[in-house]
Amino acid sequence: MFVIRSSGFVVLALTLVFTTIGDSAGEPEPDRFSGVRRLIAQQMAQTRVSSVAVAVATDGEILWEEGFGYADRARQIRSTPHTMYSLASVTKPLTATALMILVERDLIELKKPINDYLGRTKVRAFEGDASSATVERILHHTAGLPMHWNFFFEGDSIQRPDADTTIGRYGIIVSQPGEHFEYSNLGYGLLETVIERVSGRSYGEFMRTEVFEPLGMWHSQVVTEELTGDDVAIRYMENKATSPFYDHDARGASSIYASAHDLVTFGMLHVKVYSGSEQSIISDSAIDLMRAPPDPRTAGSFYGLGWSVGESDGYRTAGHGGGMPGVRTHLLLVPEERTVVAVLCNGPYINPEMIARNILAVIHGKKARGGSGETRDDWGSEMESRPEITGTWTGAIESSQLSIPVQITVDSSGMASMATPAAGRPAMGSLPAVAQIVSEGESVSMSFAAELPTEETLRFRHKLTLKMRVKEDTLSGFIAAESYREAFCLPFYIRLVRTESQSGDGLPDISAGSEPESATPTGTLRSTYTSLSWLDGRQMIRQKGLFDRFWNPSGDYENEFEQQFDGSDEVVIDRRSGLMWHQSGTADFVTFTEAEQWIDELNSTGYAGCTGWRLPTLEEAASLLESTRKNRGMFIDPLFFRDTWCIWTGDRRPDGRAWVVIFSGRVDWSDRNTRLNFARAVRNY
Repeated sequence: MFVIRSSGFVVLALTLVFTTIGDSAGEPEPDRFSGVRRLIAQQMAQTRVSSVAVAVATDGEILWEEGFGYADRARQIRSTPHTMYSLASVTKPLTATALMILVERDLIELKKPINDYLGRTKVRAFEGDASSATVERILHHTAGLPMHWNFFFEGDSIQRPDADTTIGRYGIIVSQPGEHFEYSNLGYGLLETVIERVSGRSYGEFMRTEVFEPLGMWHSQVVTEELTGDDVAIRYMENKATSPFYDHDARGASSIYASAHDLVTFGMLHVKVYSGSEQSIISDSAIDLMRAPPDPRTAGSFYGLGWSVGESDGYRTAGHGGGMPGVRTHLLLVPEERTVVAVLCNGPYINPEMIARNILAVIHGKKARGGSGETRDDWGSEMESRPEITGTWTGAIESSQLSIPVQITVDSSGMASMATPAAGRPAMGSLPAVAQIVSEGESVSMSFAAELPTEETLRFRHKLTLKMRVKEDTLSGFIAAESYREAFCLPFYIRLVRTESQSGDGLPDISAGSEPESATPTGTLRSTYTSLSWLDGRQMIRQKGLFDRFWNPSGDYENEFEQQFDGSDEVVIDRRSGLMWHQSGTADFVTFTEAEQWIDELNSTGYAGCTGWRLPTLEEAASLLESTRKNRGMFIDPLFFRDTWCIWTGDRRPDGRAWVVIFSGRVDWSDRNTRLNFARAVRNY
């Protein structure tokens, strides 16, 4: 049975109760960390994150470790320093450490090409030479691999492929190895594959026997299927909904779970402090090499071998941050002070690095600001006049899966438009794809509201993100399909050359005038389910005058809402459309089938004294999208429960996925078996 929320039960929590864990190595000095506790309380209240766990050690002594809030809300299990959290990209220094074990056993050479250690499928170079993509450069994120991530949610019809498939699709070198820094999760997926092939053991087994157990990390694990138990922190989305389990195609980048206590134990290895029960698994020289400054000749680099490194306020620091759906983490080292800080949380928006640096300030009296986390924002700022970019550029998008001609035109103001073939099914939509360019040095970046048609990219709506470098009359780099739901960022190679814009060159005119104008909104909305392609869905949004931030930002369907109660049952009437809406919806994410079961329960119990409840059609659900943010950042009227931020509809796509509406301002789609959406019922009034 699904629990139904109503706004009468929504309480804003202004105070938090924390529990200090008693098994710390020594009690903290009175009030020494009280300011940090207040900061954590403030962060948790502001972000509504479920729990935080912290640990800090100096010279091998744990000064403070504590859990705050609930690791598992439903079962009221509190967080402790030994609760296992998903680490996200804090996995990378652990993977790098495992690789260095094999390096010190003379089984891997850092200067050798990564392809020497891969299987039948190799990394492919579109620019430069694949032999220059060495193991060392993979560790540094300077091998020329592009930005990449790919999550596979439980219940989705598409699940994690094998390593050869992933490498064949996305293992592409898009810039000369050694020239530039570009953060690549796939690179650490390649290292995971190398560890398995060289050691003859699975990545998980190697990490357990060679890293976790020797260091006494008893609450650490490579996770490939959903974990259960009292010592596991559930991943929660922004609205406290439970995230479905998801796997990665690059487990070496982000698949480890560990406790704050264990993570500090791992950090002690890298500040060269060992307790009697632990053993060093790599040499001091290997530790120094991993924390060494990056090659200054590599543009944009701040990354060692698995560590982000920096220096500030007289401290040299090493660290790593992590962020995925339902996860924010940070591990920070100050080697000269032999200090390690770990901060883990099971929700979004909180800033664990800020908490870690405030802990350092308590211990050492000043903040160390270097080594700033998972990635550095090196996308630059808005472009000023760049005459070398202005003009028309023609070329193609290339990968093992597709080859698509493309044309990009940049005007003198720094606005870019993109055109692609329109014959048959459009390769990237037929909308006018326009973007503001940002730049830094010789690189330019753009983001277009358009799509690429591959099996994996069509799982969710996405935008196209481009990052290219300028070399005389050539632009080249990568174009990535980036899901609005953080599910994937899948890269492809793109190369363009400057051309004269000519008519009849096989590329369509996609000026704004060729697009259908938004119709005057009418009150009548379709109530029977149908199948809609993405082009059908976009056309419907525009014809009905409904709002979508990308497809129809000028849409403005004006509802006439009225709140009503039937005892404890709360509904919202829309006099404009003649619809009655369930005010809150399901209490958590549900699959499509579970949504239908919940609807059946509403009808059997006569919710609000009514029957005839059903899932809305796409246009009915999209009519709830307001053209401005009205409900704590969401595009929905405040009469509705804000946390039900994405809802199923009864309409489907030709591939069987169901259309959904997301109140961050758009429509989308989901596999019906995924637990990634809520349900909100509707009936004709």
